[in-house]
Amino acid sequence: MLQLGGIAYRKHDYKNCIGYLEKAVKLNCPHSKYFLSSMLKNGIGCDVDMKRSFELCKSAAEQGNLEAIDYLNKY
Repeated sequence: MLQLGGIAYRKHDYKNCIGYLEKAVKLNCPHSKYFLSSMLKNGIGCDVDMKRSFELCKSAAEQGNLEAIDYLNKY
């Protein structure tokens, strides 16, 4: 799901990208959580949702995602 989300993202198919990432989040994938968090934070293909973005980022960090840990350590 993460890889399909990445392919859709590179094709600027944000609707499908978010769909794939949501499925991967349900499977508890930390990398997908961080990826979707970034999209939600920046409003890429969706409305900005800072609360959900933070929750996903925090969850990804707790699972050891280094990008999420680095992002949270800046704040």
